[in-house]
Amino acid sequence: MNPDLSNVSQHAVDAPNFDFVAQQMEFEAQAQAQAPQLTEAQLIEQERLTLWRAIAALGRAYDNISADSTAQRTNLTQLVNRLADRPSGGNTKHREPRVFNGRADQVNPFLREINNAVYLQRRSLVDDHDKVIYLSSYLADGSPASWYRTLELDVSKHWLLDDFDSFIDAFKQRFQDSDLYASALRKMRKLKQTASCAVFTNQYIEILAELDWTEQTKIQEYYD
Repeated sequence: MNPDLSNVSQHAVDAPNFDFVAQQMEFEAQAQAQAPQLTEAQLIEQERLTLWRAIAALGRAYDNISADSTAQRTNLTQLVNRLADRPSGGNTKHREPRVFNGRADQVNPFLREINNAVYLQRRSLVDDHDKVIYLSSYLADGSPASWYRTLELDVSKHWLLDDFDSFIDAFKQRFQDSDLYASALRKMRKLKQTASCAVFTNQYIEILAELDWTEQTKIQEYYD
């Protein structure tokens, strides 16, 4: 055998002249290096088969990615459905407001509870008229309900039923103590602890909301 040709043949066997795709193709490269010298046609056919195997491997990887994407879409759909089934943020469950009995000392607590309920039901009570109707449903028979019926019958005051803030102002003018500060001060002077400390503290804080006292005065009055 011609030494030059032998060297060329040996070099051709040791160093294949094409690239292999993916780690699993390394085995193919080792087998090719150890195999007898192949003709050009055989090398082309082997390279073609190697490329087809690589394409098949990529296809399987793509299928796995597609399956993962499908699973993610399914999970997302289920999450959206669960969120859709939950109560909306504007209709959160809440404690019903007290029924207003007409007493002046109940005006502020009643309106505070009404405002909280209106906010929590903001998606249901979408306009001022809805809010007014909602408040009216908590007016006790007697003076409160009679006052509201008067507004309904008086055409000149119908606009109050469509303006919640103005309706609240009219409500305060009708039922709130004209001298709220003096009235609150009298209640504070009469306040005595006859039950638990917690009950006394709650009563004190409720009256305190109507008094414009400094922090030092609030503390001093509490312990006197």
